[in-house]
Amino acid sequence: MENEVDAERIREALPEALRPLLATLAQRAARKGVALHLVGGPVRDLLLGRALRDVDLLVDAADAAKLEPLLRAAARDGVELARHDRFGTYTVRGPGFAFDVATSRRERYAHPGALPDVEPAPLDEDLARRDFAANALALRLPAPAETGAV
Repeated sequence: MENEVDAERIREALPEALRPLLATLAQRAARKGVALHLVGGPVRDLLLGRALRDVDLLVDAADAAKLEPLLRAAARDGVELARHDRFGTYTVRGPGFAFDVATSRRERYAHPGALPDVEPAPLDEDLARRDFAANALALRLPAPAETGAV
């Protein structure tokens, strides 16, 4: 079964409180040559026609230096940005939403149950390391100017 996901379908599936920020972020990222990817369960939910309750974004580690300035520039009043250096991730929180943005990485575990030791890796390597098929799904978010508002 073939299933198509366009910008309008992504926008409609997103939590309403998150739409303006993600549209701004996708537009600014596209201008800087940074591809934002919706990753994991949210991609599965889109393909199944479900609304998105959880949003996780992934950016190639090669663009890591551009990520924080993009997040800060796209954030509006009342939006908090927390950086988690150990894991190469950010948490973005605002009125009615929270989501995570990660840079692609490889992980090593000292022992079962340990937190991972993380280092940058290409996007395809990050997706290949994920533990469930749905977690390895990624969908590049189009900029609003490309195909309409996200």
